[in-house]
Amino acid sequence: GTLYNTQDDAVLSRENNDKGQWDALFRWRSAGPSETVTVLNSVASRREGVPGPGNRPSLESRLDTLQNLFGVQVERTGNNWSSKTHFWRHDRSELYNDESGEIGTGSQWNSDRYATTGLRTHAGWAPLAELLTSATVSARHDRFSRKSLLSGSENDPLSRASLSAMLAAEWW
Repeated sequence: GTLYNTQDDAVLSRENNDKGQWDALFRWRSAGPSETVTVLNSVASRREGVPGPGNRPSLESRLDTLQNLFGVQVERTGNNWSSKTHFWRHDRSELYNDESGEIGTGSQWNSDRYATTGLRTHAGWAPLAELLTSATVSARHDRFSRKSLLSGSENDPLSRASLSAMLAAEWW
């Protein structure tokens, strides 16, 4: 502290900074002579207080998050070719509750939802000992929506999609 200001001589304990979390992971794999399949699912949940800045602590603000990631991978091989395909889906929901307006510029109680779906496949083929060709195709779709639980209004969902492709050849 300072000599002339005794108000800044205290050490405050932070409140509303509790956290609780759990997660689970499932993975299954099957391998054959020319094909391998892997399936994965991961779930996580987190509940936490939002303590706010040190000069204006919050006592009630909360953030709850739930997310799930699901994926499948398939690998195949032949005499002169191979391929690998990935599919995934990621969902995340957040519930932010600051009805008392302790943080930010006013009261908020929002439910946000995010989702991403994607597919990528890559294949390589060697028709000759001196030639290697490959192709990759990738597609992805992202979405976001927000609903105010105070007013009941929902924003128009945001969405974007992308598609890309690549071809390559090597001769030596």
